[in-house]
Amino acid sequence: MTTDSSSNAKQATQQAEMTKGRPLVWVRFLLIVAAVLAADLVLKYWSFDHVANTPIMVRTAEEGGPEVLTPTAEDGEWEVVSRVGPMGEPPRIPQHEPIVVVPSLLHFQLTLNTGAVFGIGQGGRPFFIAVSAIAVLVVLFYLYRSPPKAWLFHAGLACILGGALGNLYDRIRFSAVRDMLHMLPDTGLWPWIFNIADVVLIVGVVLTMLVSITADRRAAKAEKAQAAA
Repeated sequence: MTTDSSSNAKQATQQAEMTKGRPLVWVRFLLIVAAVLAADLVLKYWSFDHVANTPIMVRTAEEGGPEVLTPTAEDGEWEVVSRVGPMGEPPRIPQHEPIVVVPSLLHFQLTLNTGAVFGIGQGGRPFFIAVSAIAVLVVLFYLYRSPPKAWLFHAGLACILGGALGNLYDRIRFSAVRDMLHMLPDTGLWPWIFNIADVVLIVGVVLTMLVSITADRRAAKAEKAQAAA
């Protein structure tokens, strides 16, 4: 009876600790997600309006897949200048000079991506939409199961969700992801062009992994100490 009462009390204490502060967890989490999503979409829209010599419009063609349009000089109407390739290759953006943000370090240059991060798996839009939707559910599950005080872990999850939502929005609306950030453009060491969502998503994955590894090591160390005692 004493053992059962002690066990029940311990479970009640753990449940109370998991519940305490939960609203604040969601507030912090959603604020980070909103900030990431807003930064990503604002930069995407600004870049495709201002980086090239002319505004660039991206939309889903009637036959499916993305297409690129530019305004005509005569009447301001939009004309299609490029469509998705037969193997799912993204349509080409009209040739333009990049905007130099930091010389030899970061340029703004427009491109479209019909694959995953850094152009992996071109043309797999339905698959990547499904993966993104699953990722959203997984992130929310881990957020719900994690302790309220694990704020660094929550920040990592929020980065993952914000990045996933930013690119998911593009895939659903435009059938391609808009990219504009080109690192080390003069060296050829980094050929990929990416966006804020890609960066934050990877940061979130790394952060959650580091926090999880650290927590596992602490738990293992505590178990060894308890066994030795």
